[in-house]
Amino acid sequence: MRYRAPAPRTKWDGILDVSCIFNASDANRLYGINIMSEDCLHLNVFSVKSCTMTSMCPVMVGILNVMPQSLNASNNNYYLIDQIEALKWVKREINRFGGDPKRITLVGIGAGAINVDQLALSPLTNGLFQQIALLGGSAAMIPYIDDCQL
Repeated sequence: MRYRAPAPRTKWDGILDVSCIFNASDANRLYGINIMSEDCLHLNVFSVKSCTMTSMCPVMVGILNVMPQSLNASNNNYYLIDQIEALKWVKREINRFGGDPKRITLVGIGAGAINVDQLALSPLTNGLFQQIALLGGSAAMIPYIDDCQL
């Protein structure tokens, strides 16, 4: 799936075990363990019992420090497309976890804030969230580069 738009997850039979929280940290590489996979789009959802009873709790989506490793315009936007697909899922499914799909806030710190601002500026995210919180970054921090400069 590298450098392609994400595809929705196919349906499965039975119960899918989602009891293990996905850990995307670099800690495993410190010990020589390489568990890299192209199946690297993960979303952890946390909820409390009182929210699952009402389905009306506000939702916070944290965008971590995600930025492309290069400014190559030919593949630069795939990380945004991946995140937009995740936001569509959140909007569609968050009520099953007690979240209110009409009260979704994106939060980003540092490079994550730059990323959240980019998502807020995209017409592809209209209606997927209602507000943003930028902590230590904005899209204005990225220099403008067009294809002619690459």
